[in-house]
Amino acid sequence: MALHVWDVYLSANQRRAIAAGLGCSLEQARGVVALCAGLHDIGKISGFQFCSRHGKAHLSEAFLADVGKIGVERVGHDVAGMQAASAVLEALGFEDAGEGSAVRRIAEIIGGHHGRFHRNDYRRTVLWAVQERLGGRTWAVQRGLHGQAVHRLLGEPKVPEAFGAGAAVLVTGVVILADWLVSQADYVRGRQRALEGSLENHFRRSQADAPAVLREAGLEPVELAYPGFSQSYGIDGDPNPLQRSVMDELPAAAKGGRKGGIMLVTAAPGTARARPRWRRCGRCRRSSIRGGTTSCCRPWPPAIRCMAGWPPVCGGRQRTGPA
Repeated sequence: MALHVWDVYLSANQRRAIAAGLGCSLEQARGVVALCAGLHDIGKISGFQFCSRHGKAHLSEAFLADVGKIGVERVGHDVAGMQAASAVLEALGFEDAGEGSAVRRIAEIIGGHHGRFHRNDYRRTVLWAVQERLGGRTWAVQRGLHGQAVHRLLGEPKVPEAFGAGAAVLVTGVVILADWLVSQADYVRGRQRALEGSLENHFRRSQADAPAVLREAGLEPVELAYPGFSQSYGIDGDPNPLQRSVMDELPAAAKGGRKGGIMLVTAAPGTARARPRWRRCGRCRRSSIRGGTTSCCRPWPPAIRCMAGWPPVCGGRQRTGPA
């Protein structure tokens, strides 16, 4: 799902910002984002499995006999994942080069995937002591095997040495969104009723499902068709001066959509202010796409819901539907 969010939902500028923060190519950055998503719940290979009697019932004797200090202190799976990430990533051959390194950033992303970031102590002695709270060596080995499986399925992406904080925030957003999309109850139940026989098939099914899951959540980008002014708004004749100004001058003012801005329409009531609002939504949307960004427009004229202007605005949006 994270791969599809990268390909379809993120803007080109967001992808470039992540790649710049990693100091790598777009393709390599895509793999790192997917790796973060694939490892985000690795902290559940811990005492988390004892939270459900069904989960505990399926644990082997090896795991039940090697609990370490599970239960001594409550550790949420987000914090557990953050604390386990360094060992998992180092087992994959990635080096912890200190503050700002990719290994530490990925750990922070894993720890923050529920919306709250946590401070981690990376001293070796502390990390080892913390690992015991997540179970004994059997559990640590299983986390390592999970990391290896995810890494292999993703084509063994290489992780750069540095990982900028700004890029890490964007990646955390991707992980949170992807996690929410595939954690919807109906989707999870459907997958559980027809589990695939191998990790490879499970991954392929997940990739095949991703477009529909994103679309059903209402998050698939929509390209709007914009016919001529008269056809768009059901008006005979030419645009009035205000409408013409928006049509002719806004594209140049938007400068390709690379920066944000606010448009203030200071026309008197009765000058059809609502239609320029919708027109600028389309203009800004098209400019922003060309500039590699996405746009958000929320026109909200005073009392528009109870004014006579509401029906024409709704009609205009229907006529400028998906291309």
